[in-house]
Amino acid sequence: MSYWPFGTEADIGQRVYGSSIEQIFRDHHAGMMSILIDKNIKSNEINETFSSEFSLSMPIIESGENYDLLLVMFLEEVLFKLEVDDQWIYDVKLRIKEVDEFITCEGIFYYIPKELASIEVEIKAITSHMLNITKVKDKQEIIPEISDIPSFTGPGYYSDVVFDI
Repeated sequence: MSYWPFGTEADIGQRVYGSSIEQIFRDHHAGMMSILIDKNIKSNEINETFSSEFSLSMPIIESGENYDLLLVMFLEEVLFKLEVDDQWIYDVKLRIKEVDEFITCEGIFYYIPKELASIEVEIKAITSHMLNITKVKDKQEIIPEISDIPSFTGPGYYSDVVFDI
């Protein structure tokens, strides 16, 4: 596991460590879905799974990369698929790249019908409170202020997101 939930005032935060930006996105997705579900997906009722392609894009801001804003856009897309399209996205394959003056996240969502998942918590929104994706230099150690989250030694990235529940 490379995601750890933590409490905030009336919300749930999540810390993720990863070796790449893609891993940060994938693990935030996995952690978010684990917050929502009562770990008992009715696997004996799953006869088939489905997939759909997605592509998200936004301009690169003058001050540099804006992976954090793209992360929010990505997680909001996952919530949209859950709440509007009734799709429980259990896995994702993605690629993040810079093209001209845009940063894109594209890939494939793998999902089952929402009714096969036992959802216990509702996430209303992905907030910008504490939002970050930070590059960690080689041998740099990140020691979190929260005792339940382990430390991380670079190279790689760490990221925090807060979910409004």
